[in-house]
Amino acid sequence: MMLKRLFLTALLAGMAAAGHVAAAEVPLLPAPGVLHLDSSISSGPLSPEEIVRKVDEAGLKVAIFSDKDANKIEYGLFPFRNLLKKTEERASISRYGAGQYMERINAIAAHHPGMVILPGIETSPFYYWEGSIFKSLRDRTLFSGQSGLTVRNWHKNILVYGLEKPEDYENLISVSNKKPRVYTLFSILYLWPLLLVLFGLKRLFHKTSYAFSIAVAPVTATQQQPKRKLRVSSVIAIGVGAVLLLVNFPFSAPKFDQYHGDRGSAPYQDLIDYVNARGGLAFWSAPDITTADYPMGPVTFKTAPFYHELLSTKDYTGFAVFAEGMKNSGIPGGVWDQVLTEYVNGKRAKPAWAIGEMDYEEGDWMGETQTVFMVKKLDKQEVLDALKTGRIYAVTGSPKAPKPVLHCFQIWDDKTQAWAEMGQTAAVAKNTRIRLSLTPADPKQNGNLKIIREGAVVEMIEITGPVEKILEFEYRKPSGKTYYRLDYNGILISNPIFCNFLH
Repeated sequence: MMLKRLFLTALLAGMAAAGHVAAAEVPLLPAPGVLHLDSSISSGPLSPEEIVRKVDEAGLKVAIFSDKDANKIEYGLFPFRNLLKKTEERASISRYGAGQYMERINAIAAHHPGMVILPGIETSPFYYWEGSIFKSLRDRTLFSGQSGLTVRNWHKNILVYGLEKPEDYENLISVSNKKPRVYTLFSILYLWPLLLVLFGLKRLFHKTSYAFSIAVAPVTATQQQPKRKLRVSSVIAIGVGAVLLLVNFPFSAPKFDQYHGDRGSAPYQDLIDYVNARGGLAFWSAPDITTADYPMGPVTFKTAPFYHELLSTKDYTGFAVFAEGMKNSGIPGGVWDQVLTEYVNGKRAKPAWAIGEMDYEEGDWMGETQTVFMVKKLDKQEVLDALKTGRIYAVTGSPKAPKPVLHCFQIWDDKTQAWAEMGQTAAVAKNTRIRLSLTPADPKQNGNLKIIREGAVVEMIEITGPVEKILEFEYRKPSGKTYYRLDYNGILISNPIFCNFLH
């Protein structure tokens, strides 16, 4: 096997020297970056300018912000939820202004030509209330910190990148934005205050017997008083009806609200579809999150791990494998491998890519978790294209420690006579040839590089220093395609390369 690999290495080196390897003409270079940066525009402690300064000082080349779109929760009392309600709202892109937000990030980018700096957004498409405020009032626990009111799934978030227009941000689908809205047969019920208006108008202009009493006898002050009361009550009815009509406008209901329990994957799929329709990218944020359970005032926030949504939803761009996603999602044979296997078996239209998610907070070392972009040149379009097509890998590690570097992961395409990169599909005529080059963070520390195919570890390579190898696999599928991906020590995860088998 060793002689075979050496021969193959020499053969491919000769092909490259002869000019047959087109990909070698424009080599891809790793550009380390950080995703999910929260600034003071929403929940972060630092301004966008201060964050970019830290990214630059850490030697990183890409910074993508993910400020919160609408940092707001609301509880309204039935049947006047739009009128009798309590709203808790904090800093967000919605309050700051989407247009102003995009202009500020783009202005910062213009002052750092050696970096790619992009705006993005973190959204909670859906949350719901659990418990009853009336029970809390009855038990006198509403303000005791034990109200029994719980906000579910507030931290079940999606990261959105690549939207180009402020209105795309402003109309983002979420419960907080009360979008999308739907009209049904029940929408007519929102017009019920019109009855008050009509009733008041009828009473106001109704001709009573007092209007004709002048012909018979003078009207006394005592007789005029009921008519004045009649007019006052009519005006009140008209005013109240008009106010309630304004409250109910536009006489439709949100498709999803926070008062009718869990709605499953539907609100999140709607958000993903919205982003895709506008050319954006949607990534599940921290699907393996440790259950968040903490009180805030009289309510408790709870979000359980939601890695199952990777299987329940479709057409999203990817998910964050770090720092949370190696519990159920990113591990060999985990949920991600199930998604990729569905794709190669024709049960899913799109694959999903893994990213590293920083979720930066003050005190963290900038770059502890990174997404590394494999690009021909460092510009906005190359970075977005790499993010869209999976030409990226995720890496994490100890604070301030060097990171391992994946210089090359490719599969030989027998049809185009070129190397296919991460996210691409190679046509394989006989055996699958994989080329890889990796430099560990510490050359003195041993590590293990796993090569994974459809959830199974098909080869384990012990790493004792920089490695450059060409491997060959005889595996072939009778129909459909397969994929290969890399996992180095559980801290560096490549995106897959797919194989179509020629027959």
